[in-house]
Amino acid sequence: MGGYGSGIYNSGPYGGGSGGGNGGGGVPLIAGGGSGSSSSNPSVSYRNIVNGEPQWGQGQGNYVSGIQAVALLIQTRLLLFQGEWFLNLTDGMPLFQSILGQNADPNVINAFIQQRILATPYVISASNVSGSFNQSTGQLNYSADVMTVFGPIAVTNVPQSPSV
Repeated sequence: MGGYGSGIYNSGPYGGGSGGGNGGGGVPLIAGGGSGSSSSNPSVSYRNIVNGEPQWGQGQGNYVSGIQAVALLIQTRLLLFQGEWFLNLTDGMPLFQSILGQNADPNVINAFIQQRILATPYVISASNVSGSFNQSTGQLNYSADVMTVFGPIAVTNVPQSPSV
């Protein structure tokens, strides 16, 4: 059966650990998709994050599911910097190790972004991956078209101009 104990846990700063339930070292961010789930009918729930903060106090209302959950999981994985999460210092984007101050080749940045996306649960493929690091603002911008088991999504943190 799916649920917190048999689900997949995010390997990021708000999740992780071993064991079931709410114990074991982390807050379960993804529930479902456990051993009792059918591969033809996957399910996933992810704790909603608003303005960088996990949401609490509204029960199931704090979670998003399906394609929105996968999009949020991808975003969380791309925003985690290598060395930032004390339980796994090797997890994350190598911003300080390989991008910042290195005048990194855009192909190298794209490869890091694609690797993080493809290692995300429920992701099948990623195309049109584009990333850049703005030295003056310190922002890592990225965009990609991602195929998930729930359907296609566009993932980006590049500011969009307002539609007129």
